[in-house]
Amino acid sequence: MGWIARKRKRAQRFYAIPDRDEGVSFSEKVAMGIMVFVAFGAVVALYVGKVPLGVLLLLMVVSSGLSVPLAYNVGGLFLSISHDDRRQQLRIELSAMGVYLHGVTAFLLSLFITGWIWCAVHLEDGLYRRVVALALLSCYRQVSGLMRFVSGKGESIEMTKRKMVIRDSRRICHSLYWKDRPVVAGVRCVDEVLIRYRGDREIIASLIVLPLSKAQLKKMVEYYCDDRQARARLGQPDSVRDVRRVLGWTV
Repeated sequence: MGWIARKRKRAQRFYAIPDRDEGVSFSEKVAMGIMVFVAFGAVVALYVGKVPLGVLLLLMVVSSGLSVPLAYNVGGLFLSISHDDRRQQLRIELSAMGVYLHGVTAFLLSLFITGWIWCAVHLEDGLYRRVVALALLSCYRQVSGLMRFVSGKGESIEMTKRKMVIRDSRRICHSLYWKDRPVVAGVRCVDEVLIRYRGDREIIASLIVLPLSKAQLKKMVEYYCDDRQARARLGQPDSVRDVRRVLGWTV
């Protein structure tokens, strides 16, 4: 019970966000190594005639590989930054290319899950069937990932001269006024962001799909809190260039 309580307590803890992205983390390197091992296993399975297993392992590798460009979002390719002169606001959301890539990934995941279910039902090899059934238990992660995309595809950030509005994956709109000095203070479970304002007040925003790292979000909020002239340009074409420059992308 003590171990479960400590694990639950760690899961509820927020961790500080670095001032800039620190590149590929150790856990991501481990995940890449596992994918290389899975790809090798897929080749071996196809070679020895275990075609269903080989195809499913290849689907796993491909779907995981498609998530890499979404995670790193080099150059902001999967993020749409638009301005509205009439409403004097800037809007950040998932681009059309990001939506398409998420859709392809979701389709491959659905094939992956369906394939595991078919194998668990139809295969006659006892040991092979047990291995497939065990792997099927891990499909809940793919299912949860698919549902998280469906719930998070409406995420957006809107900024005006007075405030920033974050619409998170739970369809909750958080309005944060610049005069209250919002600060991105921590992150929990990869997608939950802790934002403090007015010194001690807090909100928790869940950002699942928006391809914006927490370090980039922190830097952007700090920039607009500190620069009144940048806030005055929000809604103008120059504001798009401001955001891309702050996020470290080519202007």
